[in-house]
Formats: sequence, structure tokens, C-alpha cells
Amino acid sequence: MNQNPIKIGLIFLGAACTSLGFGVPLLYLAWVGFRDASYPLTHTVQLRGIPARIAACVIGAFGTIVVICGIATLVFGIFRVKQLL
Repeated sequence: MNQNPIKIGLIFLGAACTSLGFGVPLLYLAWVGFRDASYPLTHTVQLRGIPARIAACVIGAFGTIVVICGIATLVFGIFRVKQLL
């Protein structure tokens, strides 16, 4: 099976960038929501206090998982391309 390492590397790089591109803004929004104890639920309703901090923690946990997956994909892609070269 003849695989092009550059194409495989670009696929892994794209997946890692997508994960990091979605995860980092989620972490930022979670940090702001937790810091301010305010999180927008809809255009007219905002969570405040403890419920806002709980929502920010859940969003931060999801963002952390996404960032960890992006880093793992990047590392795996680098080692996979080195193996193919």
C-alpha cells in the first residue's frame, strides 16, 4: 500500500487545528463566564451566580477535552508521518 506521508500529515494537522480551534475559544468563554459569574443563556436571559459558574465549569471541561484531543492528534500525526518517511 503506497501512502503519501504529506497527505496523511495534512489530514492529522487539519484535525488537530480544528480541535484546537474549537477548544481554545470554549476555554476562553468558560473562563470569562466563571470569572464574571455570568453566562448568557439566551439573548434576553443570563445565568448569574452559582448556576453560571456551574455552566462555565461544564463548558470548560468540554473545552479541555477537545484541546487534549487536538494535542494528542497533533502528536500522533507527527509520529505517524515520521514513521512513514
